[in-house]
Amino acid sequence: MAAAQGRQSRSKKSSKQARRKLPRCKACDKPIRIPKGWSTGAGVRRHYWSKHREVMLPNERS
Repeated sequence: MAAAQGRQSRSKKSSKQARRKLPRCKACDKPIRIPKGWSTGAGVRRHYWSKHREVMLPNERS
């Protein structure tokens, strides 16, 4: 019984080791890299500000 429990605990990945699916940019369809320690939203905003500034700027209304 103890051996079966040992196998189960070794096969599970911890939350830090689990691979996350990278978000994709809707403008260029490339995967967006999220720096270690950053939230997904912050990483996505960083990508859009650096690569697609026109998307982030408010629209000019006449």
